[in-house]
Amino acid sequence: MFIVYNTAFILFCDVVDNFGDAGSCFRLARALIKRGAKRVIIYTNNAKIFSLIQENPTHLESQKSKDNIKIFEKKRENSLFTGTKNAVVIEMFGTSVPIEILRSMIKEVNLKRVCLDYLSTENWTDSLQGMCSPDLRAPLKKTPSLVNRSWYAPGFTKNSAGIIWENRELASTEKRKKFRELILKQKDTKIFGPNSFGPNSDNIFIICNFVYTKNNFPFNEKNFFGFPVAVWSPKSIFFSQSDFDIILQSTDFNVVRGEDSFVTAHFASASCWKVPFVWQPYYQDCNNHRNKFFGWKKKFSNLRNNCFWAFAESIALRREDRLVFLWSALRNDWVSIKKSMSRDCLRMTTEKSLLDTIL
Repeated sequence: MFIVYNTAFILFCDVVDNFGDAGSCFRLARALIKRGAKRVIIYTNNAKIFSLIQENPTHLESQKSKDNIKIFEKKRENSLFTGTKNAVVIEMFGTSVPIEILRSMIKEVNLKRVCLDYLSTENWTDSLQGMCSPDLRAPLKKTPSLVNRSWYAPGFTKNSAGIIWENRELASTEKRKKFRELILKQKDTKIFGPNSFGPNSDNIFIICNFVYTKNNFPFNEKNFFGFPVAVWSPKSIFFSQSDFDIILQSTDFNVVRGEDSFVTAHFASASCWKVPFVWQPYYQDCNNHRNKFFGWKKKFSNLRNNCFWAFAESIALRREDRLVFLWSALRNDWVSIKKSMSRDCLRMTTEKSLLDTIL
């Protein structure tokens, strides 16, 4: 295990997708703090988003590491580097660091740069891990440490850069029940079917429907194993990141998007709660989101249920024509799907850590 002390980590992240970009960046910052880093700084174009996922005092949980993570929006704080001998600059998702900031930093610290790309589900990125991704805005001969960057892409294979699995809390029975009741009270939650069970959340099938586009997914089944169905479709950030981690363990089925919620859904499936999920990747031209989906599907060796994968593919590719039939058919193999997916996700969570790769 690597533990970092006299090193500052500076993360640059332009936010495009709320939870995907900011969530992944903030999770990396939290993991670095947990590993022993004393100084983690985030520069961003949207500090408000980070403040929302960092802590929301109106809900049940709060981040404990917030005092060690400094967040700035489009400004420079030289005083933060005082007493620091080494600095690692991590450029998230193609974010370009202003060259004047880099030049200022290199005068004060020993500088290393990491170019961290989006999560990849395709194996072709494995051979590129750690390769040089030069920044051509500065002359190489005069400032090699300013120009040279190591390129990495998070992923699920042994030859990828890995995933941040650390610093995730397992939901207790008591906490899970509290969050289930909280979900049922949200304004974006709709309950279908007669709720003759009253406020007992154990007798309601709860779905988190966190997707990019407005949809007509057939989650309004009035009956699932004899229980009413509650569909929570959040439109924006209501919970801190640690809260949302617990939420995905507190539901019965998750439909997730982006990157951070996508990875967290694997952890929820690998947990003792075995919450199954499907993924809607970000839409891309040339059907690249299709390639991402099928690359992800190949990571599952135990989950071979054709009906499940047909349903997952329909959601990933935004095809709604067969969803009603497929959703109804899933109920017949629900227990088997939960167990098989959990076994695969449990294996993935023991693979390489992105944090170890960077450190």
